[in-house]
Amino acid sequence: MIKGVIENKINEIEIEISKSDPLKDIGFFSGEIGIAIFYNQMYEYYKKEEFREKPRERLVNTFDLINEGYKSTTICSGISSVLIGIKQTNSESLVDSLTIEVLNKKVIESVKIMIERRNFDFLHGSTGIIWTLLLFDKIDIDVVSYYVDSIYKVLKKVSKHRYSIVQTRNEEGKLVNFINLSLSHGLSSIIITLAKIASKNISVAKAKYILTKLCNFIICEKLKNIEALYPSFSRIFNPEIMSSRLAWCYGDIGIMLSLQKASEVLDIPEWQNEAKLILANSIQRKSIVDTKVYDPMLCHGSGGLTAIFHALSLKYNDVAINNIKDYWLNYTLKLGSQKNGLAGFTKLYDNIQIRPDISVLSGIGGIGLMLLSVLDNSIPDWYTFFMID
Repeated sequence: MIKGVIENKINEIEIEISKSDPLKDIGFFSGEIGIAIFYNQMYEYYKKEEFREKPRERLVNTFDLINEGYKSTTICSGISSVLIGIKQTNSESLVDSLTIEVLNKKVIESVKIMIERRNFDFLHGSTGIIWTLLLFDKIDIDVVSYYVDSIYKVLKKVSKHRYSIVQTRNEEGKLVNFINLSLSHGLSSIIITLAKIASKNISVAKAKYILTKLCNFIICEKLKNIEALYPSFSRIFNPEIMSSRLAWCYGDIGIMLSLQKASEVLDIPEWQNEAKLILANSIQRKSIVDTKVYDPMLCHGSGGLTAIFHALSLKYNDVAINNIKDYWLNYTLKLGSQKNGLAGFTKLYDNIQIRPDISVLSGIGGIGLMLLSVLDNSIPDWYTFFMID
C-alpha cells in the first residue's frame, strides 16, 4: 500500500514540475540541474521513454542561463554543482571538453576569492565548492590545499574569535558575533569536508589539526537537560542560545554526521560514541514543537529527515533507525494533502504556509528525489550534495 501511495505522490510531483516554468538558478539545490537529476532518477527507476530526454532539456535550460551571463559558482545555485550534475546525469557527451574547462576555471577563480574573504559557508561559499571539487576524478590539489591552509592560519590565532571561521552576516552584509555550528552554513560541513580531504591524502597533518580543534570545540557546546543535545550557534557570544531544530540544515543531525566522519579519519572513539549518542537521541525526538518540523522540505523539514534516516538505516541495518525513517516518511506524505499546495505540499515562510517552488532544497523536486530513493531502497549519488553517503 505504501508503495502505491509513494508512486502516486511522485507522479503528482512530476506533473507539477512538467507544468512549471524553468527555475532561474542553475545549481543543484535551487536550480535546473537539480531537476535534471530528478528526471534522471525518474528514468532510472521507471525506464519510461518520456523521461529519457528530460535531463537533456534541463541541461539546455542551464546552459542558456550561463550563456546569458549567469555567474554564481556555489553548490546551492551555481556552476560547481552543475559540473557534478553533468556527471550524475551521464551527460558528459552533451557538453564539449572546452566548455567544461572554461567553467571549471571560473569555479576555481571564484572559490579562491571566497577563501580570501573567509567565506567558508557550505551552501553559499567556499566549503560547498571545495566539496564538489573533491567529487571529481581529478582533484585540483593546489586549491584544496589553499582552503586547508587558510582555515589552519585562522585557528592558529590565539583568540576565542579563531573559531569564527563561519560567522553570520546581517542584512547589510556585515559580520555579527554568531559562530555557526550547522551543516548548511557552519562548522559541521567544514569538518566533513576536511575529513574527506584528509582521506584523500591532501594536507593531512593540517586537516587533522583543524578537525581536532573544531570537533573538540563543538563538543564543548553540548547542552544539558534539554531535548536537543547541541545548539545551532556557539554560546561563546550568545549564552542564551539553547535548543536547536531537528533538520538537515541546522541542529544535531549535522553535528552527528560531522563527528562520525572525523572519527573515521582520526580514529577517536570518543567522537564516534558521541555521534551514536546524538543519533539515539535524535531517533526519540518527534515533538513538532521540539523538532520544529513544520513542512516536508529537504532543507529544514521532514523530507530531509527521511532522507538522512533512510541512508543511515541502509548503512547500519538498524530497526530503530528504520522505524524513525518510516515515521518521517509517513509524516511527509501526510503533509502532501494541502488543497492550496503544489502536488499537495506547502512550505513554511515567515510563519505562513505558502506554495513552494519545484527546486530540490525547498521545493517539491527534493521531495520527489527523496521518495524515489526510498522506493528504490538505495542511496543515489545525489545524496553526496547533502553530505549524506
